[in-house]
Amino acid sequence: MLENWTPRQASRLRATVCLDAQCWRRKAGLFLTRKAEELRKEHPEVLLLNNGEQDGVDLEETFQSEVLNAAEVAPAASPTATRFPRLS
Repeated sequence: MLENWTPRQASRLRATVCLDAQCWRRKAGLFLTRKAEELRKEHPEVLLLNNGEQDGVDLEETFQSEVLNAAEVAPAASPTATRFPRLS
């Protein structure tokens, strides 16, 4: 991929783009963990939903919290100005 790039361009790209799958998964996990922590500060009872291909059990270990698969939950009520959405 980088064969036609100048050394400077290739170096800049390597510094900003993660081309290694394991590295990317680690960085994505850290990003999601940080976002979950931020949400918990504002909303202590936040519910985490998995809408991806990764197994929820692995995510529960990462987040130290229950993670539900989005396909397995259904809205129980429509949100309104005075009501929050619920899941069943």
